Amino acid sequence: FAAAMTQDVCLIQGPPGTGKSYVGTKIVHGILKNSRRALGPILVVCYTNHALDQFLEALVGEKIVPLGNVVRVGGRSKSTALKSRTLHALRQTAYESREEHHAFRATVRGCYEIEESTLAAFDVASDARQALFVGWLGRMYPDELAEICGDENDDLRRTAQDRLNFKAMRCRQWEAGEMQYNGGERARVSEMWMLPLDTRAEILAVWRDEFTNVYNAQFVDDVDEYEARVQKIAELSNAKTLRLLKNATVVGMTTTGCAMHQDLVRCLA
Repeated sequence: FAAAMTQDVCLIQGPPGTGKSYVGTKIVHGILKNSRRALGPILVVCYTNHALDQFLEALVGEKIVPLGNVVRVGGRSKSTALKSRTLHALRQTAYESREEHHAFRATVRGCYEIEESTLAAFDVASDARQALFVGWLGRMYPDELAEICGDENDDLRRTAQDRLNFKAMRCRQWEAGEMQYNGGERARVSEMWMLPLDTRAEILAVWRDEFTNVYNAQFVDDVDEYEARVQKIAELSNAKTLRLLKNATVVGMTTTGCAMHQDLVRCLA
């Protein structure tokens, strides 16, 4: 005990039942009683979950540390006494400002939107990809697309998505040569519809290659944006966690938990 209280590093060892944990609780008590300034949380690290639960229960049971001043990190505690003091339980009831709440939800929503748009762009058979392709054609080859789709005056009441779906259908029909015209309509058929099927296939292959290259580049940007948002989520989550830990007198972790939460441990130092 004297060595632990007077040295920066102290090794206390011995076979089971020789009082190592008991001395450990007395060391914590001694540090708390003899500190003349706020030290911040005392980090207790044990090899197993069982040993950690026992040690924290001893600190509370011997009234060295009030239960409300203990935070137990990790989800594998079997202690009923510490159930309300696990980090997971505390996070469920911790105060969160409106700004933090909105920032977290907006960041998560942004991640979902990137996931959906990326999956749609790379799912060749999906309606969403076809709509993206048609939208891109409308920006890059508006005249050709207008000739393929024909007069849209009758479609003014359609929604934007309906118009994209309609154009995607017309493009599929143009590729397959499925459109049928009567004599009066045939005079108004554009040059695009007069092309043979193999030429149409070649044109579409070029367009699709260009479209894929554009969205491959967009994919790289989306990945960077996604990773930035994930990092932001972690920062927002860690900020909430740090508030809980810094208000504690004792923070308990296993060696595995300590390794997993290195960033939090550094912030507590």
